[in-house]
Amino acid sequence: MEFITNVGKKMGSNLGQILTQVDAPNYMTWFVVPLIITFMMASYIGYRLLRNWDTITSCKAVKNGVDEEQDDGFEKGLEDGYDENGCRIVEFKPVYRFLVVIVVGTIVAASAASFAYRTGVYIKNPKIGLGVEAGRILKNFF
Repeated sequence: MEFITNVGKKMGSNLGQILTQVDAPNYMTWFVVPLIITFMMASYIGYRLLRNWDTITSCKAVKNGVDEEQDDGFEKGLEDGYDENGCRIVEFKPVYRFLVVIVVGTIVAASAASFAYRTGVYIKNPKIGLGVEAGRILKNFF
């Protein structure tokens, strides 16, 4: 444990020198542009996948031709809102479809943009990238 403490003290003493030598990548080039491009791509792909997604079928366990959730003796397929297999049809509103595309697109875009920015930091500052990766290895090793 003393080894780790000594390594931490040595790294902390040199931290001020390292921080003055950091050459940060351009934020527009390495974060904003990948964010916008990835968001547009993810939104387009999500729209294409979900554009015909109007209804969802929800099948419950069926016992003797009667839906277990209903205790009024309803037999499957005889009422509106159920298909021929006794599965309940649920409408999927376009607003929810739009929200799914926006939320998933934002998450994917933010992940890709942060990866791109980290890559930019590692490219412009290879010693920092090496230090970060060495720190991860030491953390997992001990």
